[in-house]
Amino acid sequence: MVKWKVPLAVLVVVGLAAAVVAVAGVPRFALVGSSGNGLQGDDGDGGDDDGDDDDEDDDGDDDNGPQSDHALLDSAAGEHVYCGVGTNVEPWTLHVSASPGVAGTLTIQFRDASTVTFAIPAGQSFSLTQSMGGVPGVDDLVRIDLSSGGAWVSAEARAGALDPFVEPVTETDNFCINIPAEQSADTVGVTLAPPLPSAWVGAGNPNKLD
Repeated sequence: MVKWKVPLAVLVVVGLAAAVVAVAGVPRFALVGSSGNGLQGDDGDGGDDDGDDDDEDDDGDDDNGPQSDHALLDSAAGEHVYCGVGTNVEPWTLHVSASPGVAGTLTIQFRDASTVTFAIPAGQSFSLTQSMGGVPGVDDLVRIDLSSGGAWVSAEARAGALDPFVEPVTETDNFCINIPAEQSADTVGVTLAPPLPSAWVGAGNPNKLD
């Protein structure tokens, strides 16, 4: 039995040395700044990150949700709805629900005067949701027309997006406007660079919506 003592002791020493080397090789800095580890840092949620239990936004980010606006369109009253944002490249979403009653058409005209027309069969309704704002001078502002019946039109933009309209009574969160129900023709300008499509403006002022 005595002859096993030396090799066994050697194995124990070698095993301990290997364990020390393995522990020493662990990169102790790997957790610094990682999310979900209980360390302080910006977790990207805009909430309290400094551990002071004050529930204040230590990132300085705006956590407000998206802005939205809507307008109702009555074709019998000769109304048009304009929707958009006040900067050239600003993502936003357009939603339209229309019910013409009889067979009719829904037309969306872009700021470069191009149009998309949807035919709606008699007795049916139509709705669409479309991402906008990717092409300056085209889909930053659109006009919606309905041949008959009525429609609900809405726009949604991120928090901080700019209102595109210059109205007689200043508002800062109008992303859809009905003319002439909400504002009279030839009284509303836009913050976007001209020109506007000829179908959008009246004889009174080429920079005012008709």
